[in-house]
Amino acid sequence: MTPKSKRKSIHSRMLRPVSRAFEMEFDLDKALEDVPIHIEDPPYPSYKQDKRSSSVIAELPSEEGKKLEHFTKLRPKRMKKQQPSKSNVSRGFDFSKYRTA
Repeated sequence: MTPKSKRKSIHSRMLRPVSRAFEMEFDLDKALEDVPIHIEDPPYPSYKQDKRSSSVIAELPSEEGKKLEHFTKLRPKRMKKQQPSKSNVSRGFDFSKYRTA
């Protein structure tokens, strides 16, 4: 690869990717013709409705009795393809040299 072609490939990777919409020649103005320019905001709910809805929330049953379940413990374990490697204990490693008691 020549330095000039390398520079071109690096430069092309630094450019921002072209959107698929522009690639397909998507016309945003045409798509937004049917969308209204301004929509009236919905009226604010009155104070009485807020007070009533808060009392409804208070009547919900408590979930204190429920406990979280650990679903990952219930998942089946995968079958191991290799035998476990032998540990130092099974090789006859003597830990008595390293005990401080």
